[in-house]
Amino acid sequence: MGSRSSVLKGMLTAIVLVAAFSGVAFATNGMQLIGIGVVQRSMGGAGSALPLDSFVITTNPAAMSELPAMFDLSVTYFDPSSQYESTDFFVGDSDESSSYKSSFIPALGVVYPVTDRLTLGLAAFGSAGMGVDYDTGVYGHSVYTSFEMMKVVPGLSYKINDKFSLGVAVNLDRAAMEYEAGGGPSHDKDARFGYGFQVGAYLRPSQEWSLSLAYISEEVFDDYEFDTPFGEDKMTLNLPQQLIFGVGYRPTDRLRLAFDVKWIDWSQTMGHHKPIMPKNEATPDYAKFDMDWSDQIVFALGVEYDLVPEQWKIRAGYNYGKTPLTEGRAFENIAFPALVEHHFTAGVGYSPMENLWINLGGMYAPEVSISGSSMEQGISDYEASLSEYSIDLGISYKF
Repeated sequence: MGSRSSVLKGMLTAIVLVAAFSGVAFATNGMQLIGIGVVQRSMGGAGSALPLDSFVITTNPAAMSELPAMFDLSVTYFDPSSQYESTDFFVGDSDESSSYKSSFIPALGVVYPVTDRLTLGLAAFGSAGMGVDYDTGVYGHSVYTSFEMMKVVPGLSYKINDKFSLGVAVNLDRAAMEYEAGGGPSHDKDARFGYGFQVGAYLRPSQEWSLSLAYISEEVFDDYEFDTPFGEDKMTLNLPQQLIFGVGYRPTDRLRLAFDVKWIDWSQTMGHHKPIMPKNEATPDYAKFDMDWSDQIVFALGVEYDLVPEQWKIRAGYNYGKTPLTEGRAFENIAFPALVEHHFTAGVGYSPMENLWINLGGMYAPEVSISGSSMEQGISDYEASLSEYSIDLGISYKF
């Protein structure tokens, strides 16, 4: 018990460090990553009903009841590529590729069964973000946008009986935003704290099948405040509520399948005439952002197979979510191109010793474009595009 306590204390310290140094996460389902950690991401983000590592707390805390004491450490190298072409009434044609930086996104989680029924968990990770960096953009001015967010998620699950568990978790968030766009003044980085919660249920009616249902609340932040030479702007930008349903299937001892469907309520926080600016001394009403995003239904499918039992695993996945963007919001779509829809993933796991796994994975999201016009914004035509790839590396240890 003493060695377990020492390991647990070390993991909690590491989680605090991960939280402190989490960087930009350029998102893929709207503003958020398809999954957290190398295993979940290698399976297309699926797994709320197939708990394989501690990051299941991010989709359904109730499923932690299936896990032994363990910790997971993962890092994702994320590289987006965005471009746009446009014709506006002020400078005519523009054609730019973003120089927005690639990022390393850490994640660390720990699960600790306290009793046969009660399990505690904690995770810290970069979870959401977006942005572009165009030196000379629309209207002849630079376009720079950046939103980045990290989470710390403590939670617990309680096993009602051998087949059914309930779980709850708290989302403790820190997000930062900055932008300079459309010839307006620079809005220097401002960071705010936010909060929300998760509740979930996990059912395993047989050894082969398992079911999962979880709800993630809206994550509420204080208003961002930007002091500029022309006055103060304030912006209300929360993260939307979500509902996740999952199925896990284990047809053999070596093969595991996972399917998730997720509803993300983007219209709640990024919909028509949102995000809200309760104070706009430096931004005229006609220049406020109007994202006009639609809700998103995301489908995720993953498979894991024991190539050599207890030593080698292979994984593959697919994730699809139709872009929430609206064609008529030309400037917003150039500044925040949350476009990619199809995500193809794969991974491998190797165990060099008992209880330790080294995992490697990757994701590719092919280019998606959106085009249209917005006469009210002075843009007669435009096309914005985005593609992404990532490489994931991590370790998992049971203690």
